[in-house]
Amino acid sequence: MNIKNVPRWSVDFGNVLVQNISREYRENITELCRDMKDENDTARLDEFLLECSSTVPNAILGLKTLVRMNGPENVWIVSRASGIERFVNRRLFKIHRFADLTGFTPEQIVFVDLFSEKAEVCRALGIAGHIDDRGEVHFHLRGVVPNLIWFSPSKTDMARWTEPLGESVVQVLGWNDLLLSF
Repeated sequence: MNIKNVPRWSVDFGNVLVQNISREYRENITELCRDMKDENDTARLDEFLLECSSTVPNAILGLKTLVRMNGPENVWIVSRASGIERFVNRRLFKIHRFADLTGFTPEQIVFVDLFSEKAEVCRALGIAGHIDDRGEVHFHLRGVVPNLIWFSPSKTDMARWTEPLGESVVQVLGWNDLLLSF
């Protein structure tokens, strides 16, 4: 697979761009969101998110590289998130300054409710390469997206999905590994 020539990419958000927030903090986030007066009252939430979240190492450089190589109109975030998760993920995108630092535009973010729904979104967008940490996602994308990058999969996920996926995916350890392929 020569990923240098992939013209249109989609990237997952959680554990690919921003580390998933631990379960112990998720209740606090729900409470902070409940206490907000409106969607513009984000100061306390943003402060908390900055304290308890972090970008994946070299995620900024990785996304910036994809945008530089293909143009912002050819790079999408396609992520499973529902309800309040969508709002929180958009806040994480903003507070970690992805748009400012990479050239990626927030209008290129698409959320789905189920992992399987990523396949139809990728088909509709004409995606040729997808980066995701979940084997289940890649399973649904086989035959839809020709270049699948399994990003730093967990041991549990590898045990479940390595055999069904076979050679349809390329595993990378993280952005450092992937950036060497560009």
